[in-house]
Amino acid sequence: MRPIKLTMTGFGPYAKETIIDFEKLGKAGLYLITGDTGAGKTTIFDAITFALFGEASGENRDKNMLRSKYADENTPTEVELIFEYDGKRYTIKRNPSYARPRKRGGGTTEEKAKAELIYPAEDGRQPLTKEVEKAVAEILGLDRSQFSQIAMIAQGDFLKLLLAKTEDRQTIFRNIFKTELFERLQKRLSEEAKQTASALKQTQDCLTQDLARSLCREGSGLYSEWERLKQQGTALPAEEMLSILGQLIAEDEQNYAENQQARKLLTEQKDHVTEELTKAEALEKEAADLEQAQKEYAQLESEQQKRAEQLLQAQARQPESEQMVKEAATLAEQLPDYDALEQERFQLAELQRQLLKDRQELQQKECGRQALDKGLQDLKAEAKRLEDAGADAAKLEAESEKLQKSLADLTKLGKLAGVCKDSAAGLEKAQQNVSALSILAEQARADYDAKHKAYCSEQAGLLAAEQLFENQPCPVCGSLEHPHPAKPSAQAVSRAQLEQAKKRAEDANRQAEQASSQAATVIERNKNLREQLAELLPQEWQDSGLSEVITQARQRYSELDRQKKNAAAALEQSKKDLERKKQLNEQIPQQEKALEEARIYCQKLETGISARQAQSEEMKRQADAKAGKLKFADKKSLSAEIAKLQKERQAIQDGIETAQKALELAKSNCSLCAGRVKQLSEKLSQAVKPDKDKLFAEQHNLHGQIQKANTTLENISARLTVNRDVLQRVGRQSQELDKLRHKSSWLTALSDTANGNTSGKAKIKLETYVQMTYFERIIHRANVRLMSMSGGQYELVRRREAANNKSQYGLDLDVIDHYNGSSRDVRTLSGGESFKASLSLALGLADEIQSSAGGIHLDTMFVDEGFGSLDEESLRQAIKALQNLTESNRLVGIISHVTELKSSIDKQIVVRKDRDGGSRAEIVLNGART
Repeated sequence: MRPIKLTMTGFGPYAKETIIDFEKLGKAGLYLITGDTGAGKTTIFDAITFALFGEASGENRDKNMLRSKYADENTPTEVELIFEYDGKRYTIKRNPSYARPRKRGGGTTEEKAKAELIYPAEDGRQPLTKEVEKAVAEILGLDRSQFSQIAMIAQGDFLKLLLAKTEDRQTIFRNIFKTELFERLQKRLSEEAKQTASALKQTQDCLTQDLARSLCREGSGLYSEWERLKQQGTALPAEEMLSILGQLIAEDEQNYAENQQARKLLTEQKDHVTEELTKAEALEKEAADLEQAQKEYAQLESEQQKRAEQLLQAQARQPESEQMVKEAATLAEQLPDYDALEQERFQLAELQRQLLKDRQELQQKECGRQALDKGLQDLKAEAKRLEDAGADAAKLEAESEKLQKSLADLTKLGKLAGVCKDSAAGLEKAQQNVSALSILAEQARADYDAKHKAYCSEQAGLLAAEQLFENQPCPVCGSLEHPHPAKPSAQAVSRAQLEQAKKRAEDANRQAEQASSQAATVIERNKNLREQLAELLPQEWQDSGLSEVITQARQRYSELDRQKKNAAAALEQSKKDLERKKQLNEQIPQQEKALEEARIYCQKLETGISARQAQSEEMKRQADAKAGKLKFADKKSLSAEIAKLQKERQAIQDGIETAQKALELAKSNCSLCAGRVKQLSEKLSQAVKPDKDKLFAEQHNLHGQIQKANTTLENISARLTVNRDVLQRVGRQSQELDKLRHKSSWLTALSDTANGNTSGKAKIKLETYVQMTYFERIIHRANVRLMSMSGGQYELVRRREAANNKSQYGLDLDVIDHYNGSSRDVRTLSGGESFKASLSLALGLADEIQSSAGGIHLDTMFVDEGFGSLDEESLRQAIKALQNLTESNRLVGIISHVTELKSSIDKQIVVRKDRDGGSRAEIVLNGART
């Protein structure tokens, strides 16, 4: 990948648009990025990384903080990069999210982050605006992290890598070479080993607890064996544990069967005693029932007599009931008379409602007729007022047109006066310019004349100085000797100076002539404008100045415009009055016709109301006469009286029926109770009474024996339940314990090996072992540069032996000094030597990453600082090593303040701070700006 052109706007310290054309630096070689501290040298690489991947190069530079604090609020923040890869050129444009002013209204809004990748024209692909980072990674074959590690050797980062211990290098290489997979494997093995050991201990503890739960009967012949099982626990073989538990269970099973048979016999005896007691209690209850039945029989006989008397009383009201039936029938025959009266009253009410409705309608119509009459009078009055409407319309229209023409003339006059005034000011300026240029032309001519005179007087001296040389003929006399050549004086003028003076005089004279010609044109134009203005000016304004004419024209325009508006308003009102007059001429006849129709309709309503009033009075007289002949006020009162008679008659009949049912029920209850007394008396006369106290004592004794037998059986059953469960769990856990012991043995050994914890051996983790392979290749690539930069003195090697078996080992770094044949820790190198070693290590790491990424080759690299610690010879060697990187068409940029680099590298990007804030960058080649 080779950057072609980088454009930054509002990015970092670059407030304004800054363009860096990398093509001016060539395709290979070193170039220097130098300038003020904090001006933004590293920001150039940040901008390239941001354009490609949407993030800055450093981990501590957030992409949301890239907005320039020096940029104007309306200046966008964006980066455009044109880069070349595999012979094709791509363009990428990108901006971060940042706050910008709203286009409408006040306040700010967020400008969303956007990116666009434009493919080469020959690819024929449309620009891409989504997943740009993924597309760039596919083109380059690198992601952002790999690109930053390869393309930028950052200040201080690789000195940390050089001086790091094994533990620190593990973390660094894990991030670079993605070896966290092996670290996760180490942790997983360690965790599984711990989990297996924990499971093994947990199973042993569970087995011990289960054995402790086992039970044994006191006095048993197996008690000593049971005690030994609990004390030794998992130390006993599984077969022996299971055998002792099986014997305990068999013994309790036999005891349980024997005690269960004894309890069965006791239960049968108790059931017989309980049955006898139940019979005795039944006899006692039947005797009590007989006594109670006899009492109830006496009460029921009394109740039966009472109910018979109540029936006789109810039956005595039967004649009264029959009389009520006759009265109700007589009243029912009068119902048709009341129906006829209600019908007449309903018709009278309907007639009165219609009469009220007609009177209300008459009142409304009368009000409407009066309103129509008043409206007609108002229309006639308005028509009389508008009899002369439209008479002045033509006069007002003519006056408005006249005022419009006067306004147009004044507008033209005002514009022309303004043009004349501007032209007069231009003429004055042109005349001043002519005067000034004439003076300058005169001065230039005088200077040329003086120089020409001086040049002519110094011809001999100039000829001798320019054309006389030893053993060469004089152009005047031909002599080869020139003993006393003339010498030019201190005031001598060269031909070049004379030519320059002549050119200045000619240019000044030409400018003065051009100004004079332009002034003449302005004068002629000004004259024509004044003539046109004089034709338009009224007689009273002929002697006024241009400013006064413009003022008077404006005042006159305002007055005429006011008159025109008044005339227009009057004309508009005249037109409206004429239109209203036409409308009134149509409305008045229509209103008169409507008024006559309303008067006729009201007369009809009055005639109908009189007729309905007479009919209503006659119907009311007839209804009142019929009502006077009837006993009740209305049909509702008559119906209520009939319903009352029917209700009272029904109450008498219900009383007789209720009394009959009560008597029948009392007879039935009395008969049933008599039968029950007879039955209980016969049964008790034949029964034999048992001895309850003796039966109770026997029952209590048997109950105690059964309770004791139950307790014994419960104890045996509890021991059996526990021991059977223990036997089952011990059998299952014994097998699991054997499996866990085997797994824990080999898994612990594997975890210790992978995590470098093998006793008595160097501590090398699996991940470290993998990283050692990368480290060896990096050291090999680094030594190619270090041997060159150190003049063959130093060579990096990975330490082969551990200092002890306690610390992690495998990625420690030593250096061999070939001048004295010694090998020592790399941290003993001096500052300059450490820089060369760390630079070599960085370059070796970059080469290894490129190789790991599939042989990707970048045509551009940046090296950031560190050269200030080098002496002159070391600096020369470091630059030589970097120049070797450029032999394969690679361009290497060095970011540095070192003065020696400025003089030794002729291609430079110089970054400077502006006084008003922000920075600017420019390319300098061989000391000259481009």
